[in-house]
Order: sequence, then C-alpha cells, then structure tokens
Amino acid sequence: MEGYCRRARELAAELARLPGIEIAPDPPHTNAFQVYLPGNPPQLERAALEIAEAERVRLFCAVAETPLSNLSMAEITVGDATDDLADDEIAHLLSSLVERARACRTSA
Repeated sequence: MEGYCRRARELAAELARLPGIEIAPDPPHTNAFQVYLPGNPPQLERAALEIAEAERVRLFCAVAETPLSNLSMAEITVGDATDDLADDEIAHLLSSLVERARACRTSA
C-alpha cells in the first residue's frame, strides 16, 4: 500500500501542474485524491467516455458537482492498473479531457 501512496503523491504533483486543475488533499495522504476540474459533470463525463473508448483508459468512475460554479470533482485512485501508464501519460489524458469538455461547452 505504501507504494500506491507514494505513486499517488507523484501523480498528484504532476497533475497539479496542469492549468485549471486543483488537487485535494495536496499532497495526498492515501492512494486516492480528489481532482477539481473546470467544467460541469455532464461535459466532463462525456469527455471521459470519449477518452475511455478511444484510449481504452478510464481515468475515474464519476464526476460530482461542487458548490463552486463551473468546477467539478472526480476521485483518482492509484492501484495496480495505474502501473500501465506513466504520470505524464495520465496528465496528458486529463489535459485532453479538460479540452474535450471545454469544446462541448463552446459548441453547446
């Protein structure tokens, strides 16, 4: 479990560098952490589904509303499957997710 916790801290640090993305807690205390993303849940979930279908990677299970306008939250859990991707690959996928969700917003 300590390896998962260490990897969660490393991944969270990589994701925290992405514009518009916040991590909590920062640094993570366990193998899971919350990631706050610009956009609303339906847009982000649609973008996550597109990535899952195209890349065969599921970044998280669900997106939740937050009290802050146009900011949503998802939880990332580090486990065995996380070993299939490097932190920079996950960061790229998350950045792509935000861009896809933004495109949904502007085309709506």
